[in-house]
Amino acid sequence: MTAPAAPASLARDLARLLGEAHVLTGEAAAPFALDGVRPELAVRPGSVEELSAAMRALHQAGAAMVAWGGGTHAEVGLPPRRYAAALLTERLDRMVQYDPDDLTAGAQAGVRLAAFQAQLLPHRQWLALDPPGAARATLGGVFATGRAGPRRRFAGAPRDKVLGMTVVLADGTVTRAGGRVVKNVAGYDLHRLYTGSFGTLAVIAEVHVRLSPVPEAHRTLLFRCASAEAAGGLLEKLLAERLELGALELLDGECTRAAGVPWRVSTEERAWTVAALFEGGPDLVEGHLERARALAPAARPELLEGGYSESFWGAVAELPAPPGPSPAPDGRVRLLLGAPTLPSEVARRCGAWKGGALGPGLSVHVHAHAAAGQIHVRLTGASGEALAGAWQRVRADLEGAEATAQLLDAPAALKPGVPWWHGSSGPAAVMQALKHTFDPQGLLAPGRLPFDA
Repeated sequence: MTAPAAPASLARDLARLLGEAHVLTGEAAAPFALDGVRPELAVRPGSVEELSAAMRALHQAGAAMVAWGGGTHAEVGLPPRRYAAALLTERLDRMVQYDPDDLTAGAQAGVRLAAFQAQLLPHRQWLALDPPGAARATLGGVFATGRAGPRRRFAGAPRDKVLGMTVVLADGTVTRAGGRVVKNVAGYDLHRLYTGSFGTLAVIAEVHVRLSPVPEAHRTLLFRCASAEAAGGLLEKLLAERLELGALELLDGECTRAAGVPWRVSTEERAWTVAALFEGGPDLVEGHLERARALAPAARPELLEGGYSESFWGAVAELPAPPGPSPAPDGRVRLLLGAPTLPSEVARRCGAWKGGALGPGLSVHVHAHAAAGQIHVRLTGASGEALAGAWQRVRADLEGAEATAQLLDAPAALKPGVPWWHGSSGPAAVMQALKHTFDPQGLLAPGRLPFDA
């Protein structure tokens, strides 16, 4: 491997390529630190060609680099082994294609998801994704992380939306995968491979996606359940009824309050909430609402409409967002984890983990995208050791199940001492081989994901 160039020399070379204003050094690069590891510099390319040139120069210098969009998931992953340069996508902010009739669009990676959605709204269309951190997330970041929200089971995940990508490999090579429209998507699905790879294989420069019509009606029913067991029975009935659902969520009392339900809705601390989102044509939604109400009249379902319903689901989508590097207000430490399981097991696992199975002295908040079988657990404890023990108990509970649990946020000091994920070693071995193929010098986010540790 080439010996890394001196930071000052490298910064001068990059300034010649991008302009001095777009190469940040010293304290100006400090905001892009990862788990306390600060980059020597940060660059802001304004085009795919400039991104390619900057990465080529960094590659030739043997400098490790990390792509940086909105920073909404900077806490996910392990501390980088090396970190010379942050690749900021903020100037890659152009919409490059939009065909409302074909329900397809494309944009550069630095376009904010909210701004992208706003350009589609006049045509009553949207990219049907609601990931955590959506207010700050960039389009490239959404696909690089592969995170999905409450609508995942019914609307799909990022890898289901992507038609094609332009990416830049570690050595600066620009390559394209997939296409701009549905009928042109052929060959290997490399664009799906890049989705969820957290920038470890290539840096996403441009994304083309399939769109969906904005639903005409948007209504929510909130069912109050006295126990996780009762909530599980209701979830089973709702799924068996084959309703036109947009999302189906299970929340404990704390998460229900955090989702900001209107004042008129009861939020007893010990109760559980099953939230069902109904989207589609008004007549269809109304009919399915009545069918859902009839499944559990004793649960006293509350109806949320209009802005109440939309703001509730926006808040639910934010529940699994990493809170950032700051400690909990009371000085205790916290951990956020995601654990997939069978939809039929969601309520049982949530009830057990909430009920003390993860250890004493912990504050446990739990909610789940129930139809997708994705549980999120936020733990707060007095020490990193207590959190590590709780994470070990989650992994033990999942042993033998077809599930890959992972940490979504943890204290930087705790990360090196605990497994970042739990599951089959097969995917890790495959990803390790892919990493070596796409980035043989190991310059893209080295050490951030477990297969590259």
